[in-house]
Amino acid sequence: MNAPRTGAARRIDDFLPQYHFSEIHDIRVRASRWRTWEAIQLVTAREIRFFTTLMAIRRLPALLTGQVRSDGALRRPILEVALRSGFVLLAETPPDELVVGTIGQFWRPTGPRRPLAGAGEFLAFDTPGYARCAMDFRLEDASGETRVITETRIFTPEADVRRRFGAYWLFVHPGSAFIRRMWLSAIRRRAERPS
Repeated sequence: MNAPRTGAARRIDDFLPQYHFSEIHDIRVRASRWRTWEAIQLVTAREIRFFTTLMAIRRLPALLTGQVRSDGALRRPILEVALRSGFVLLAETPPDELVVGTIGQFWRPTGPRRPLAGAGEFLAFDTPGYARCAMDFRLEDASGETRVITETRIFTPEADVRRRFGAYWLFVHPGSAFIRRMWLSAIRRRAERPS
């Protein structure tokens, strides 16, 4: 099990201080923290290269069973879509850090997500058979630029859940990492775009 890294306090540590799976990616942006923060809020799925293709592969079972319908989500900010699709805002401290989270059975092709009313429910959740996931975006000053770091953490409370998620993670992690890098690139393009 991983423990939080030492250094400056981070809000993600308030929600998943211990976790079993994680990934971290970062990028430098030639824009102010506030402009970069705005880009994080506004970037759409359409701006993230290959996002729709990879997500279509991931969501194919749900699409085939009619559980997912196209609703114009590609044109809306991706964080807005996430917050309407099973994620909940856990913390937001502009322009420093934003944390979202979800709880589900991600390894199942049409695995359910647990609806959450807020951060309190995320912290209190203890129903067996589910994994908890938190993802953040952090912004740091970096020699006249802004460094954007995104970290995703997954906590799997039971050994059988850990095994199931671990097998799933082996399969989806390359695509997940690729999406995170493309997401950061989209944030940079939007933030660096002339006003």
